[in-house]
Amino acid sequence: MGYMKLDKRGADLLFQVLTDREETASVAIASNEGFGKAHVFT
Repeated sequence: MGYMKLDKRGADLLFQVLTDREETASVAIASNEGFGKAHVFT
C-alpha cells in the first residue's frame, strides 16, 4: 500500500477486505513510523 492516501470508498473497501480476511486467518499490519506519527482511524 505504501504511501497511498485513501478516499472514503477506498477506506471502506480496505476495511471490508480486512474484515473478510480476519474471519479466516490472522492479519498483521506493521509500520516503520514512530508512535508519535501513528495514524488514527476514525
